This record gives sequence, structure tokens and C-alpha cells, in this order.
Amino acid sequence: MKYLRREVEVEAASEGFSHLECLCVVAIVSVLFALAGKVFYEAGASCHIHQAKGLLAELVLQTRLQALRDHAQRCLCLSQEGQRCEPHWQGNHLMIADASGQQLLPLSWPNPISLHWQGNLAHNGPLCFKPLGFSAGQKGHFVLRCGGQVERLWVDFRGNVFGAE
Repeated sequence: MKYLRREVEVEAASEGFSHLECLCVVAIVSVLFALAGKVFYEAGASCHIHQAKGLLAELVLQTRLQALRDHAQRCLCLSQEGQRCEPHWQGNHLMIADASGQQLLPLSWPNPISLHWQGNLAHNGPLCFKPLGFSAGQKGHFVLRCGGQVERLWVDFRGNVFGAE
């Protein structure tokens, strides 16, 4: 019995880690988390901008189809208050508007991603489609920015979208 008690005491004393070993593990894990956080943020921003690019391609098509369906000019633009199109793509409310710039349909847009239209011949107003589905000679590209990521989506004068995977 005496021998068994000493064996249990020896086993109990040898279980567990020392304080130094625990501190080393905590330091290694914290360094890994610090490195992984930056990589995770960059991968997340890239993923969101890729999704926004696909969404924007669908919204351009939706605007063109509304012009065809309604037999009227329809424009895709940004607005400050969500009521009227703003010049030069300022604001944070994306919408489809009529020829006068009045809102017809509010659209949702991912918040951290900035959006800007750069049209040909310095025409940076709303992207408008005529009743036959063609733009008024407008072509250009959208610039999407999120963190350090920049993506472009090209639109021709027929409303065809290029660059959306």
C-alpha cells in the first residue's frame, strides 16, 4: 500500500505543463492570430468585391430591361438621400431613376464598397438606357474599391457588361 501511494504521488507531480511552457504556447498562438487576421481581412475584402461586381452586372442588366419593358429612359445612379440622382456618382444610395433623375426603384449595395462610374468623353453622370435598350452613346467602366482592392466592370453602349466572372 505504501508503495502504491508513492507511485500515485509521482504520477500526480509529473502531470501538466510548467508556466514557461504555457507562456511559450500562448506567445506562438498570439503571433499566429496576428498574422492570420491580416490575411483573413484581405481575403474577405476580395470576396466581397467579387460579389459586388456580380451584383453590379445584374443591376446594369435590370436597368436596361426596365427601359425596354417601360418603353422609357431608365438610369442607374447614386444618390445622397435616395430621392434624386447626384452628378458624378456621389452618395451611397444606388437606385434606378427615370429620365429626370427621380427615384423609381431603390437598390441595395454593400456598404464598405465604393462605386464610381467613368464614362467616355468625361460623361460621368448616371448610366442611362433609352427605350430600345441602348445607352445614349455612353460606354465606360465602373470602379469598385474596398480596402486596397480595386476592380473594374466595363459596359458598352448596348448595355453589355464585361469583366464580371
